[in-house]
Amino acid sequence: MKNIVLTAFIACMLVCVNIFADLKARETINVGILIDADSFNIASDKKYSIRNSKKILHLSPGNINIRILADKIIAGKYNLELPVKITPESYILINKVIYRGTIIVKLSKNRNLNVINELAVEDYLKGVLPKEVGKNWSLEALKAQAVISRTYAVKNLNKHICDGFDVCST
Repeated sequence: MKNIVLTAFIACMLVCVNIFADLKARETINVGILIDADSFNIASDKKYSIRNSKKILHLSPGNINIRILADKIIAGKYNLELPVKITPESYILINKVIYRGTIIVKLSKNRNLNVINELAVEDYLKGVLPKEVGKNWSLEALKAQAVISRTYAVKNLNKHICDGFDVCST
C-alpha cells in the first residue's frame, strides 16, 4: 500500500513540475517577422544595442540597414557574426513596423536571415488583439478573443523551432 501511495505522489509531483515548466516557457514567445531575408532596416528614436557572443555595439537613435555577408551581418560600418540580439530602450522599427521586445537575427536554412521578435506573451497579445477585434466589440467579446489569442500562442509554441521561432507574424 505504501508503494502505491508513494508512486501516486511521485507521479503527481512530476505532473506538477511539467505544468510549472510549461508556465515558465509561456512567459515569452518568439515571433518570426522576416523569414529568409537578405536585408532589412532597423530604426529607433532612442539608443539601442546590437550584440553577439563577442561584441556589443551601442548605437545612437536613427536607422541602419542590415544585410547578410556569408555567415555575418553588415550593420552600417560594423560587421558581426550571427546570431545577434538587438535590444532597444523602448521599441524598434523593422522595415517601418513597430515591435516591442528584443530582436534576434539568425542564419536561415537557406543562409539568409531569420528576424525574430522575442517578447513577453502579454506584449505579443497587445500587438495581436487590435488587429483581430472590431472597434464596437463588447468587453466580453474582447476577453474571449484574448483567451483565443493566448491559447493559439501557447498551442503553437515551438511550431517553427527548426527555424528558431514559435509562430509567424502573419
